[in-house]
Amino acid sequence: MCVIEEVAASAVRLLSRYISVGADGDATERAICPPATTIKRGPLWITKGIDMNKPMNVVITAMFVISGCASDSAHSPAPPDATVASTDQIQEVLSGKRLSSVTHKGNTFSMTFNPDGSEIFEEFGSQAQRERWEVVGDQVCISSPTYPRECSQVKVRGRDIWFVVPGTTRTRNHFTVQ
Repeated sequence: MCVIEEVAASAVRLLSRYISVGADGDATERAICPPATTIKRGPLWITKGIDMNKPMNVVITAMFVISGCASDSAHSPAPPDATVASTDQIQEVLSGKRLSSVTHKGNTFSMTFNPDGSEIFEEFGSQAQRERWEVVGDQVCISSPTYPRECSQVKVRGRDIWFVVPGTTRTRNHFTVQ
């Protein structure tokens, strides 16, 4: 068996596993993707109109399926040893700092928290936006002209910062201090 045939055979096995996991239309993809990823409808639509008897089509389709399942570390929960920041700590870890992360779509972005309460949001390929930030209790709240005010609990471990939906473990974003 040549290399391309071995790769295609592996892709077929992988794709079969993917389809068998999600064939009921709303299954959780635990075979390939992180546990938080779910299929909203059966994945058979992915291969509609593609000749799956051609090895290269199988490989490309499998690569497409896998790419949609990439790990999303920017939205993974904070580790247990990350500490919840107090009001004073939030001010200290954010004021005058530039944080970087990635969006759900994989675009890099940064947020610069100025001491005067202004914040500059810069996403790769887009124009910078001026926003406002303030510490309210034990949360940071960000007001933007493009989305409703959003408040988050702040967890910290070293140079890593997580904005977490208050009262949950759901991470809005995992940042690195630049």
